[in-house]
Amino acid sequence: MKFAYWVVALATSVLMLMFSPNLSAQEPIVSVNETIVRSDILDENRPIIVSLPDGYEDSDANYPVLYMLDGRQNMLHAIATMDTLSSLGFAPKMIFVGIVSTNRSRDYTPSVVEGDANSGGAANFLAFLETELIPSIEQEYRTSDHRILEGHSFGGLFGAYALMERPDLFDAYIILSPALWWGGEEMNARAKTYFADNPQPATHIYFGIGQEDGDGMRQELGRFVETLETAKPEGLIWRHDEIAGEDHMSVRLPGHYQGLRYVFEDLQFTMADTGFTIDDFIAHEANIRARYGTAARQREATYHDYGMALLQAERADEAAAIFEYLVQGYPGYHPNYNFLATAYEKLGRCESAIAAYEDAAKASTTQTGTFTRAGYEEKATRLREAMANGAEMCKAE
Repeated sequence: MKFAYWVVALATSVLMLMFSPNLSAQEPIVSVNETIVRSDILDENRPIIVSLPDGYEDSDANYPVLYMLDGRQNMLHAIATMDTLSSLGFAPKMIFVGIVSTNRSRDYTPSVVEGDANSGGAANFLAFLETELIPSIEQEYRTSDHRILEGHSFGGLFGAYALMERPDLFDAYIILSPALWWGGEEMNARAKTYFADNPQPATHIYFGIGQEDGDGMRQELGRFVETLETAKPEGLIWRHDEIAGEDHMSVRLPGHYQGLRYVFEDLQFTMADTGFTIDDFIAHEANIRARYGTAARQREATYHDYGMALLQAERADEAAAIFEYLVQGYPGYHPNYNFLATAYEKLGRCESAIAAYEDAAKASTTQTGTFTRAGYEEKATRLREAMANGAEMCKAE
């Protein structure tokens, strides 16, 4: 499609923002449940915090799972960020599983060091995740196959360890301010041979650290990333950010946000250099649902802008297909039903257009302005009269 086709789409995006329920509607309070998972491997009862995405109880969709180390310390900012990004279509809705810390140096460190007799339990903790916690979560909840592991500091060290020890266990990692100094940088030493010799499954990794973190922490992470850049392991895709104005602890919130944005960057459709085809768009929709769960959706503006551009290009059949995804992904927003109805009307599908206008009227509480309930009802009435009079424009259905 040509650039000119996007002018109307961009203009109407302003209207979408003005009326968007994501900006004005009351959202339900996120619910959090704390449960206990018995671990024979760790010989303890481990507290686990679970938060289900909005709409979980009212659907049969499945969802990716974010496993967050130090779950109690991070749950408030992490869940709020996940909810915000998913409501805007920058990330899919996810199940949050926060693993409560009981002994960080034992669970997150890969080797015993002098002066810390409890250290070196990462192998046991990884076995707990793989054979006890993850199976328990996947049995209890409707999960997709996509798993993300996030850890900070010692938790980031564990993330680097898990990446090399069980490369098939997680599909994406958010590794923040990792304590790669542990054991004389043993993870960096291992990485030099591991990534050169071992092909990796398709994995996204986000490395984040504050610019105000210690020089050693930043340099050690830099060396790990340099190893990846040298080895260029097939299958791994990564990004490394030093975040301005953040220190070792404050990086957790912006790092979590940027990490989610990065590991789900392929959620949005990218038009091929050869131009737009509806088959490519439909294939992309099928792909993100298969990868990220059946509730996965793109940004509202993505559907809107492509649909409006197609409508302006007199490609109403393709516009209708995209607007159908729009109302499926963002139900209850009345202008979206209006866009769909307009496409149906251009196709002569008057019965479908009437139904969409009626859905817009039901969803609308607006009595004045561009999009009104009365206006939608008038459009539906006009099409009913046209059908009753045998209008040629309504014979497509």
